[in-house]
Amino acid sequence: MLSLSAQLGMVVNNYPPLYHYTKDQFLADLLDSKSLLARPTSDFNDTDEYILGLKFIAEHLKLIYAGIHQDHKVIEFLISRLDQRLIKRVPKILEYVIANIEFEIANVSNPRVKVYVACLTTDPLSEKMRTEYGRCIIPFNFLLPFFAYSVPQPFTSSMLSRVTYSKAEFIAFISEMGFGFVDEFLHDAHIVLHQLSINDRINAVACWITERLCLFAPNIKRECYAYENEYRLKSSISTYSNTPNVPVRHPAHSMMHLPKIARFKDDAKSRYFHQLTDHMGNLISPGVMIATEGAGGLPAMVDEWERRNAADKEVFFRALGNT
Repeated sequence: MLSLSAQLGMVVNNYPPLYHYTKDQFLADLLDSKSLLARPTSDFNDTDEYILGLKFIAEHLKLIYAGIHQDHKVIEFLISRLDQRLIKRVPKILEYVIANIEFEIANVSNPRVKVYVACLTTDPLSEKMRTEYGRCIIPFNFLLPFFAYSVPQPFTSSMLSRVTYSKAEFIAFISEMGFGFVDEFLHDAHIVLHQLSINDRINAVACWITERLCLFAPNIKRECYAYENEYRLKSSISTYSNTPNVPVRHPAHSMMHLPKIARFKDDAKSRYFHQLTDHMGNLISPGVMIATEGAGGLPAMVDEWERRNAADKEVFFRALGNT
C-alpha cells in the first residue's frame, strides 16, 4: 500500500501553484471560514458562460450520434467498459445524454445538475485582476488539489481543473472528461446496476455521464478572458432520480478528516463553503498578499491570522513525512 505522502504526490503533481483574489471587505470572512466560497453557475454574473460549454458539448455529441464526427474515443470508452447488453445500446445512451444536456441548457436557473464554482489563478501578479477581483491574494499550498476533491453530502462530485479559452481544446477533452470515468462508476455501481432493468441501466449510465459533462462545462471561457489564467474548483449536486447514489470517491476520503456534510452560506444554498483545511484545522495557505498601499488595518489583521494559522504546521508536516 502506498504511503500517504506517495498518494499525495500522485494527486498534486499535475497542478501549478494556485491563488485566489478577493476584495478587502471579504478577506476576513474568507479566512475565518477556512474555505473558498463557491457560487452556482445559475448565479454567475454571465450565465451564458456556463451555457457556452454545455452547447459545445451538445453540438459535439450530436455530430457523433449522427456519424458525422468520428470521435472514436467516446465509442471506445463506452464499448470497452459496458457489458454486452449495454454495448448494443450505445446509441441510446448517447441519445439520453444529449437530451439531458439540452434540458440543462434550457433550464439553467433550475437545473438537475447544480454546479458550484470557485475561481483560482496561476498568476498572483495581475494588475487587471487586482482591479476586477480585489487586491488581497491568497496563495494555497500543495495540498489544495488533494482537498479539492472533497465530496460532502449532498454533492455527488468535485473537480479542480484548468480553464481553456479555446473551443478546439475544450472539445478535444469532452470524451475523456465525460466518458473516461465510466469505468469508475461501473465499478462502484456494479451491484446496483444489475438490479435494474435494461432501460433503467441505460438511463443510469447516461445520467452519470451527464453529471460529469456538466461538471466539465464551466471549463471554457471566451478568449478575451485568457489573461486570467484560471483554474476552477467545481462541485456538483445532481437530482437525476434514477442515478445510483454512488458519489465520486477519492483517496482523500479515507486518509483525511474531510467534512461529510456540506456547509452553505444560507438556506437558499446560493453559496457553498468548500472547506480547505488540514487535519490541524488550518487553512492550507502560507499567508496573504496585499498588493497595494493604503490597506488600513488589513496588514495587522493578516499578521495576526498568519500567526494563528501557522500553529502546529511543523507538527503536521513532520507527521506527513513519517507516514
